[in-house]
Amino acid sequence: MTTSTALDVVGNGQDLERRREHAKVANGAAKLGTFATYRSKKARNTIRRQDGELARFGVYIEGEDLGTDAGAWTGVSWGLVDGFCKSLLMDGYAIGTINCHLSTIKKYAKLATLAGTLERTEYAMIKLVEGHGHREGQHVDETRLAMGKATRRPGAKKATSRVLTHTEAAAMLARCGDSPQGRRDRLILVLLLELGVRVSEAADLQGEHFDAESCELTVYRRKTDTTTTFKLRNGLLAAMLAYLEVAGTEGQLLKGSLRTGTLEGTMSTRAIRERVHVMAAAIGIGDLGCHDLRHTQATWMARAGASMTDLMEFFGWNSPAMAARYVEGAKVLAAG
Repeated sequence: MTTSTALDVVGNGQDLERRREHAKVANGAAKLGTFATYRSKKARNTIRRQDGELARFGVYIEGEDLGTDAGAWTGVSWGLVDGFCKSLLMDGYAIGTINCHLSTIKKYAKLATLAGTLERTEYAMIKLVEGHGHREGQHVDETRLAMGKATRRPGAKKATSRVLTHTEAAAMLARCGDSPQGRRDRLILVLLLELGVRVSEAADLQGEHFDAESCELTVYRRKTDTTTTFKLRNGLLAAMLAYLEVAGTEGQLLKGSLRTGTLEGTMSTRAIRERVHVMAAAIGIGDLGCHDLRHTQATWMARAGASMTDLMEFFGWNSPAMAARYVEGAKVLAAG
């Protein structure tokens, strides 16, 4: 059995003091990097959206750099957050947009609390500021509509989605033609409409993501950090193979088109959106977005009897909430 000497006690005391000092330094470093660490893990589109929302909040509270400077949150209170949300409501912003702003504010308020620039008691109150549920949002929108106030949304996102008929979808595909650009356009419709991928996912696809031997296309979903593998058959496979004959498999899958009709370079999400607008306008449909194509496929599948599990797997949703909307919507339509 060993016994501690006075020297051991002194040594242990010194170790504890050094550990406390190191912990203090580490905590300080962690506080300084709180915002940067969080933002480094997020997709560019997420950061762009959050910065826009925080900039709008900054105008309301006369503050700046809320997305990058923890010190900018000093003095922010739950009353300011609540007042900001009410101001968005009065200005006619969509309920979903307001809820998204509130979620971002709460997230960065938490980071500011960890950084020590926002009081914990104030953050606890900010967490209690409530958004609006789906049904509540409908009631609010109905009230605003009755008052003659239009709903506003920042950016190009539409308040409602459009569901194409099978005839309209077939018409868009038929107009693509057999030119290199036409084959590319048909593949865009296969990806966004037939497979329901997001426009950002379509833009991310590389030629190597299609395996000609297995006829499988692998799609990485940045939004949910998941991967979906589609087995292409019949018309979908034919559209892919016809496109690859003229575009090749090097680099980005979807390539831009020159005035001469040849395919070259890459397509950004903006370029894909513009191409969808052009294809829709050619058959007399205005204001058709890429998400409308994904929404159309989800609606078709739900009406055909697809389960929530089927929809979640096909569209890469982590939560059953979105799938449930389509399933319930199909039930309501069938009952009516």
